[in-house]
Amino acid sequence: MYQTLFDRLPRPVIAISAGDLRILYMNPDARRRFADAGEGCTLSEAIRPETDADLGRLRDAILSAGAVSDFQIPPADGGAPIRVEGNLAGDEEILLFISPAPAESVSEASANSALHTFQTILNNLEVPVYVVEFGTRRILFANRILTSIFGESLEGKLCWKVFQGKRKPCKDGCLCDAAESEAADGGSRSGECYMKKINKWFHCTCSQVEWTDGKPAHLFISLDMTEHKKQEEDLRYHANYDEMTGTFSRAFGMKMLGILMESCQLSKNPMTICYFDVDNLKYINDTFGHSEGDRLIRTLASAVQETIRSRDIFARVGGDEFVLGLPYCSLQNAKRVLDTINKQVASVNDSGALPYKVSFSVGISEVDPARGHTIEEIVRQADANMYRQKSGNDDAH
Repeated sequence: MYQTLFDRLPRPVIAISAGDLRILYMNPDARRRFADAGEGCTLSEAIRPETDADLGRLRDAILSAGAVSDFQIPPADGGAPIRVEGNLAGDEEILLFISPAPAESVSEASANSALHTFQTILNNLEVPVYVVEFGTRRILFANRILTSIFGESLEGKLCWKVFQGKRKPCKDGCLCDAAESEAADGGSRSGECYMKKINKWFHCTCSQVEWTDGKPAHLFISLDMTEHKKQEEDLRYHANYDEMTGTFSRAFGMKMLGILMESCQLSKNPMTICYFDVDNLKYINDTFGHSEGDRLIRTLASAVQETIRSRDIFARVGGDEFVLGLPYCSLQNAKRVLDTINKQVASVNDSGALPYKVSFSVGISEVDPARGHTIEEIVRQADANMYRQKSGNDDAH
């Protein structure tokens, strides 16, 4: 994994054990920089700090915060401090990114000039753009659009902390991971990214670039797709739910009933299907108007919804018809549920809030776990039982 990600990175990278600080991996740049050490040696043998206490503080800082940037370790030979950035990689490993030796770095004037030009170009784009350092995930640049969205400077911060509010780096599905794991092809990756802190969705394209200091980085160009996501959610809701009553739609309800029935059959548990038909809807529509007819339907739906459990499935399957699926519920227990629904309806009638009586007819059918019925067959059976009850007593509940 480390070889795939970091062997081509033009700066020293060392992976160490969080416990004893032993070196688990060194990329080629690290092996050249610290030629006297290798895998299995302690970090102290490679870096040769002025005091080992500095290495302990580095480890503790990373374990506490998940990452550190620009941690400086004075060397034993009295030279310039070694600058280290570190990330927690799992529970027991730490990744260290060592700043290149001075001879390898580009001149400060050249870097500043290139950075200014790059910033000017990206700041003129009317979409959020940001640059993340390869490996460390530190934000090197955020253009004015992204900065204004967040209302704060983002540069120098870790992207997974700023965007996701996480305490540790993302584990799966990160565009940086995808790009770094296939660094050799130099291509780009795209996908949907949710920025939790600002509650927005973006379609991001991640491309590999060389930053102004010569280091590889990820350039993200983002398109705000939050409204598109909301529209998708609205479409999904309207496809799965009945707008007037808030119950499941016929198609989605039948799909969920089928899943529940299969579960009950496999576990040899009972399940009961109740088929409801609102009584006298045509009379109420003709006498009081269709708005009162809609009110009648909503009243019955509410009486059922206030009674059933969260795992029960209640769907509107016709203009005045509903199906209720009661998993892990025998026929006898289903009758008790219907008694409670009847009491809810009776309380509405007793209140005198409506100029008519609310009533319904219902048919019940219990699923036999031993028989291979489909959900459509069970619903048809409950529907037939409902019509038999309705024809025997128009006011039957």
